[in-house]
Amino acid sequence: MELASLRGWIPGMMVAGIDPGTRTMDLIVIDDEKNRIVYGEAIDRDMITRDPSIPIKRLRDLRREYSIESITAPSGYGIPLKPVQKASIEEILEATFIHREDCLRRLKIVGLRRLMMLFRDSHLPAWFSPGVIHLPTVPRHRKINRIDLGTADKVYTVAAAIVDARQRYNLMPRDINILVLESGQAYNAAILVENGEIVDGIGGTMAWWGLMGGGFVDSETCYALSYTVPGFSKILLFQGGVSTFSGYTSYDQIEKDLERNEIRAVQALNMITESITKTIASLIAVSSTKTILYLSGRLYRHPRMRQAIYTSIKNNDSFRTKIRDIIFLESTDTKIKAAALGAAYIASGVAGGKYSWIIDTLKLDQSQGSIFDYIEPKEYSLKIKETFTKPSEDC
Repeated sequence: MELASLRGWIPGMMVAGIDPGTRTMDLIVIDDEKNRIVYGEAIDRDMITRDPSIPIKRLRDLRREYSIESITAPSGYGIPLKPVQKASIEEILEATFIHREDCLRRLKIVGLRRLMMLFRDSHLPAWFSPGVIHLPTVPRHRKINRIDLGTADKVYTVAAAIVDARQRYNLMPRDINILVLESGQAYNAAILVENGEIVDGIGGTMAWWGLMGGGFVDSETCYALSYTVPGFSKILLFQGGVSTFSGYTSYDQIEKDLERNEIRAVQALNMITESITKTIASLIAVSSTKTILYLSGRLYRHPRMRQAIYTSIKNNDSFRTKIRDIIFLESTDTKIKAAALGAAYIASGVAGGKYSWIIDTLKLDQSQGSIFDYIEPKEYSLKIKETFTKPSEDC
């Protein structure tokens, strides 16, 4: 692939990134030379589900105001790096894969799918980008029977953390060894970076429990549910998390009840803290380097939960020889998630801006394949891909 970055650095570029989170879709515009946010907005996801054209309209207005030269578009589970106009309909269907019944239920992912189609049909200078499973730096054996090792937006967070590590510690990209934990509203991910490259990841329902989404899912549970529950839906994947266990519907509620030491809030916090600890342990166990731990997401905006998680990690004896430092990653505008900032860095990179080195470091331009490539037996992989990439009039 011929990227603009191969032509050298173009100074002073305005670029945009979009993080498609569960609760809000965050849109950010930065001046990449000054690393300064010139515009940031968090758009309610329910609004976008109803009208997927909202971000497109906003970007067209912003392009007139700021002369935006490059955009990283929401990419779902991920698409090998390419301009949005070059993505096939099948790639977009795969990156937002759901069965027909869920499409008719109009889940939020349907709005994301329609938005990606609108990007494809637009004239915007936008790019789709990969998830962890598309990257050549992750060994094949870590991908077997996996779909979500970290979606495209989780890779955005990694980009933001890599930039922070380079600036904070004055490191060359090849010397960056970090573990990035993104704690979202529904799903979480932990992504391991060694020598500047993503080498492993635990994402989605395989990661720890989110506020909404179930984590550490047992395949036997999936087997039982799929046979027992008619029309098994992705709605079920947004259940079984901390809210199902505790009854809380927001991290704000948990934080408030922790002030009064409510037992239910303490139990919810223990569930979160213990599962994060297990996730960290599983990844640093296969890492040969001392790592910097980056924590990002809505969860860490709550002081009591943030401090409890920090203390739990800091006081864990088994981590002392493996974790160099713990950093809470936020964009300079805390209303906007760090993932949106990372998306803007990637937009700068593909357009030959200041952060073109990120594309080379993460090998994003070498991303390839399908999220279904590693499902075994192989005949199942082919059948699944055929099933979920078949266009239909109502989906």
